[in-house]
Amino acid sequence: MRLTTRLVSTLLAALLAMACLVALAELVLAALGRSPWLIDWRSAETFGQEHAWDDAAVRLVAMALLVAGVVLLIVALRPRPPVVLDSDVGTDRVALGVRRRSVEHLLDRQVRQLDGIVAVRSRWHRSGPYVGVTTNRSTGMGLEEDVRERSTDLLDRLGVTHQPVRVHVRGTGTSNGPALPPPPGSLEDHPAEDHPPFGHEPSSAGVGR
Repeated sequence: MRLTTRLVSTLLAALLAMACLVALAELVLAALGRSPWLIDWRSAETFGQEHAWDDAAVRLVAMALLVAGVVLLIVALRPRPPVVLDSDVGTDRVALGVRRRSVEHLLDRQVRQLDGIVAVRSRWHRSGPYVGVTTNRSTGMGLEEDVRERSTDLLDRLGVTHQPVRVHVRGTGTSNGPALPPPPGSLEDHPAEDHPPFGHEPSSAGVGR
């Protein structure tokens, strides 16, 4: 979300700078008695003279600007997770901190070492660490606890104070584990050469009479 806010702020700043440049160019052209360059300000002036404040078009534009301003204000003031997490590994004279993105990458790398993990997505929310994993196991029994244990161990070694790790396990519906043995009495338990062809009796040669 912080990256999105920066992109939106940069875009709005660029648009505002361009609007100022266009306005200055239009002012210079109007002072010289030239025709408008990009914006026909005369039509805007005419629109303002022909419409009152209680007209539907004016109220619609005002409501759109109000909604856009409220949305931008909420995005700007929304609480976000910290950028740097405090660590108690340091000493009284040295204060250590770990970047939140680095902790998320370390959690991904640590959890991905477990068997059956297809994808990992770790995020540090305001409520604490969250780890979402995708597995190809036929069942996720015990995997959630393994992920939580590995994640907690890593955070403890980093000295980061945290809430209990929240884990979400999602299965892909497939399993790459070893194939199950064939059921007893199946043809795989007996080689094909042990079975005579259909319609033929086994030969009695070599059998004592």
